[in-house]
Amino acid sequence: MIKKSFLRKLFVTAFSTSLIFTVGNTALADTTVESTSAEANQEVTFESYNYSLKSSMQQGGIQSQGTMSVQAAGSTYPYGKYTGYDFGKTSFSNYVWIKGGGTFKNLATIDMENSTGQSISVQVYDSTGKYYGKGVTAKGAGWRSVNFEAAGILPKGKYYKIKLVNLGSGTVTLKQGTVLYNY
Repeated sequence: MIKKSFLRKLFVTAFSTSLIFTVGNTALADTTVESTSAEANQEVTFESYNYSLKSSMQQGGIQSQGTMSVQAAGSTYPYGKYTGYDFGKTSFSNYVWIKGGGTFKNLATIDMENSTGQSISVQVYDSTGKYYGKGVTAKGAGWRSVNFEAAGILPKGKYYKIKLVNLGSGTVTLKQGTVLYNY
């Protein structure tokens, strides 16, 4: 009998790999123009992907700051050429830091299952707090992915923090998610 967590990781691996190699359904930042400002606001808006995945993931992973509710701790595991970090259910009305503001070396992708449908800004900062850019998810419930590796806006060799910001009113509820990094 195959464990549900293995099937979930296999499914997310296949989905994330297809996202990395298939960028046709996303609108990415223009990386052909060099910027002289390190503080440039690089907004990347990504299309949404509608698919379902039964909730077989353990609860946990997002640590929050501000007005939010959170479940238990996350897990880290090998994920092909990446390291994967799973986080569980969380709700927030303003913003939340993934892994309590902990860092991810060479951030690649974040996949999350949004059950409330608000648009979310996925903001990235380095370990010193310097802003590097963001991806904005489309409105609607379901899985949303932001692929910073494909966008090419994050220099390799750095550690990054991820801040999720609610762009709507009310409360955002994420069922679960995965961060891929360390490639």
